[in-house]
Amino acid sequence: STIKSIGEKAFSGCAGLKRINLVDGITEIGANAFEKTALTKVTIPSTLKSLSNGLFSGCASLETIEFAANGELETVGDNVFADCSALKEVLFPEGVTSLGANVFSGDTSSLKHVYIPGSVIVDGTNFKYNFITNNAYVEKITVGEGITDIAGYNSGNKQYGFVEGCTNLKEVVLPSTLTCLSINAFKGCVNLTTVYYNGTEREEGVVKLPEGVTTIESGAFSGCESVKSIVLPAGITEIGTSAFAGCANLESIYTAGEQAKVGTVKWPNVIKDIPASVVEGCAKITEFALPENVENLGERFINGTGITEFTVPGTIESLNIGVFDGNMSLKKVTLEKGLGSLYIPGEYESPKAGTFSGCENLETIVINADLTVIPALTFRYCHNLKTVNIPDTVTEIGSNAFDECTS
Repeated sequence: STIKSIGEKAFSGCAGLKRINLVDGITEIGANAFEKTALTKVTIPSTLKSLSNGLFSGCASLETIEFAANGELETVGDNVFADCSALKEVLFPEGVTSLGANVFSGDTSSLKHVYIPGSVIVDGTNFKYNFITNNAYVEKITVGEGITDIAGYNSGNKQYGFVEGCTNLKEVVLPSTLTCLSINAFKGCVNLTTVYYNGTEREEGVVKLPEGVTTIESGAFSGCESVKSIVLPAGITEIGTSAFAGCANLESIYTAGEQAKVGTVKWPNVIKDIPASVVEGCAKITEFALPENVENLGERFINGTGITEFTVPGTIESLNIGVFDGNMSLKKVTLEKGLGSLYIPGEYESPKAGTFSGCENLETIVINADLTVIPALTFRYCHNLKTVNIPDTVTEIGSNAFDECTS
């Protein structure tokens, strides 16, 4: 063919256009060139380097996209397949380094699988992290070897995750090269059941992270209601706040090489600080096995779980405000010897909650620690609190410390 380029909107709105032969030699196709046509199948020629913005947007009959072998494609623009409601699968070829924003926005109700090649440069410029965020249809995403981080994007004051809000997503295949899951990576993927990586077998209901992952950032799996078990890599060193919050059917978290125990979080020994709200709302968790020499417990870290008894070890110097605030499942808490203090408000602070305030089903507090102060509001609104042994070391009980402890 002598055709080297096709201009912007060249065939836009040609509702009767069902077939087109894009031959090798074409190097440029303008934005929206085939939008709202009746194309059913397109093969991208090997000489084309870019899929321009909105190229096939609104092509409701487009079912198949193929890419010629050994192609030169490098860039995928914004909204390329927006409202392609018949499109089933897109396997972007290796060599693509840039993926645009909202590539699959609108009605893509037939979309089953998207492959992201390992050649994509994940840097916020070449990879628009929101290229598939909040897609309500895609069922499976595969990420190619070579990618080390799957990150989110900032919009105003909010940071969106890699596939955040993909409510029909069921399965993700990760690369073995991955080292980090960034903020809100899978947040709100309510039907996600299975995550695994190249070289491992798929297990329904299980999230298996690659061995090289060291960091799981805040909210990475929050709201993944269908996940049952999470297997952490042995080299994990950092887990962020609310990382697994709201996983309503989560039954176990453990490190690769260990045995899973139903109902139990086996926290990795290397992480001494337990993040705030890390399993908040995980109602099927009934035990949280702390690491040796744990140093800090985050606010509300086990609220909304099924844990009824908890022991605070003496390796923790102080319990911060709100650690158990509003926990409705706890019935008994033991404070072991070595714990230095509960949260004590500063002179000009007016805290709204104490360490155990609002624990309405808490019945028993066993204090083995040599506390000197029971701070203000500590047990406020613990309506069912029946037994507290106050050690001889206590010299001060703060205002409203036992306010509304009606039992």
